[in-house]
Amino acid sequence: MAPAGRGAASPGARRRAWAAVAAVVSTTAMSLALTAAPVHAGPPAPTVYDPTGLAWGDNYEGKLGDGTEEDRSSPVQSVGLPALTAVSAGQGFGVGLDVDGTVWTWGINSWGQLGTGSAEYSRAKPAQVPGLTGVVQIATGRAHVVALRGDGTVWTWGYNGVGALGDGHAGTNRSWPEPVPHLDGVRQVAAGANHSLVLKDDGTVWGFGKSGDGQLGAGTTSEPWFDSPVEIHGVGPDVVQISGSELSSALVRGDGTVWAWGNNECGLVRPGTDQNQVYADPVRIPRVENVIKITTGDANTLVISSHDGKQGQVIGWGCNQHNELGLHHDGSIPRPVEGLPATMTEVSNRNYHTAARSSDGTVWTSGSNSDGQLGHGPVGGYPVGPAQVPGLTGAVHVSAGMDFTLAVAPPILEKIDPDKGGKG
Repeated sequence: MAPAGRGAASPGARRRAWAAVAAVVSTTAMSLALTAAPVHAGPPAPTVYDPTGLAWGDNYEGKLGDGTEEDRSSPVQSVGLPALTAVSAGQGFGVGLDVDGTVWTWGINSWGQLGTGSAEYSRAKPAQVPGLTGVVQIATGRAHVVALRGDGTVWTWGYNGVGALGDGHAGTNRSWPEPVPHLDGVRQVAAGANHSLVLKDDGTVWGFGKSGDGQLGAGTTSEPWFDSPVEIHGVGPDVVQISGSELSSALVRGDGTVWAWGNNECGLVRPGTDQNQVYADPVRIPRVENVIKITTGDANTLVISSHDGKQGQVIGWGCNQHNELGLHHDGSIPRPVEGLPATMTEVSNRNYHTAARSSDGTVWTSGSNSDGQLGHGPVGGYPVGPAQVPGLTGAVHVSAGMDFTLAVAPPILEKIDPDKGGKG
């Protein structure tokens, strides 16, 4: 039995977030009395905190990593984590990448997605994935993890019912990391719900896992899955970013254009066209240009672009039942997301909600707030558009999961009222 889908429930550069503050006090020798002048200390230097894991929303089986199973409507600190550079939120678990290249996991472990080799069902506190070092990027599917090491090898673990681990053994889950055989020279990884994508140094894109909806771009839907990497043709040699969703995949080329393939649910692949059609080969998304970054959620796509002279504008298309694309957006064609400042540097979407990070380190969310996953507004409501998560500053990474959100930011030291979110 595969992990429940959306309907059943609902890269980045390494940053070393280290800072040091020094106070230098000098004394002046008095030339006649040869007596040192008294030293008067100034105001204390502010404490500088390393960015760590913050989480909010649904906390079923401890997926917030705070040691409890209590839902949180405002950010709390995941316990026991070192300084982090990135996080990735799966369906019911979280993954963190620390500054030293080790990986930490917490939450549900029903398919081995925590990677610890343990048979425990869940864990509410983060623990390090043993034997895995030198990691520079992480990506999570519904219940599997893809990790890229600095040597260009790809390591996977978790649910493998349809070959998303790429090890040639579909149907056999694995609770510990192993390298994908015969795959090296990789510079970027991404994960859809039950498939994985890699971008190699030579510009080629490869995929493995579920393929029945064309999400591997293999030119066919007759094969339900590929449990070893297959090359995706027709994408060009200048790919700069890849992204996977539940039933489709997409990429950004160096010329700023977006290409997509897979199931056209909600017009993800061909906006404004037959939503029941499947595209097994990449096609260009029309009227979307100058794209810098992309994220594909369960049923919608968001990109960050330079649009009308604005750097960091978010544009989206696809399903928008819960305002995850913002207000006044039917999702049929790509449109700017209203209410977001045009300063966004990162965006993540999954399971009816969206999280975006601005260049000033603030985080903005929109969509379903069924379990407090927006970090603002009344729990259970559907806000009309994006709003800022109050009290959260200095964020360097954000990831939307199934009814919860993760971020890398300095810890919040004051109690936050989630009803006081900043309006866009």
